[in-house]
Amino acid sequence: NTPQEKSRLKPASRHSECLTKYSSLENFMTVYSPSRQFELARNPDDCIFGNYPELGDLDEQYGMNSAAKWIIPQLDSISKFTSVKVKFEPEQMAELAQIIAIEHPTMKVSEFMLFVFWFKAGHYDKFYGSIDAFVITKALDQFFNPDYKYSRNAIKFQHYKKISNKK
Repeated sequence: NTPQEKSRLKPASRHSECLTKYSSLENFMTVYSPSRQFELARNPDDCIFGNYPELGDLDEQYGMNSAAKWIIPQLDSISKFTSVKVKFEPEQMAELAQIIAIEHPTMKVSEFMLFVFWFKAGHYDKFYGSIDAFVITKALDQFFNPDYKYSRNAIKFQHYKKISNKK
């Protein structure tokens, strides 16, 4: 490889070793299906600090748009969970999944599943009459907001506080 070719190669992801367990995106999606949200939500620290692949890792390992393909069933679980009459159209869900994958490539799949669980648990805004993609994107903003109680940064703060209290 020439120096130019080497500079174009992506560095290996620190989470890619856990992706090698799954031979295909379909296998990965089976293991990390929406039903696993409950298991992961029991340990938010593990969702944040555990060795889980990031959304961007899915695209690197399984090809372009793989993260969005994985996100769609997660979003569909929100759509099915709500009591609103007007659900997501498939095109809306696919577009929202793409936006999330592009905006948050370093978000771990476990963090996204925790976010979906917390969303269903009512920790973010709710829908009025129909599912609204903006409500979900704004809730994701809250998930990354360090001042919000149900955010990944709040979990990090609590985790480090526990560690420092043990010293």
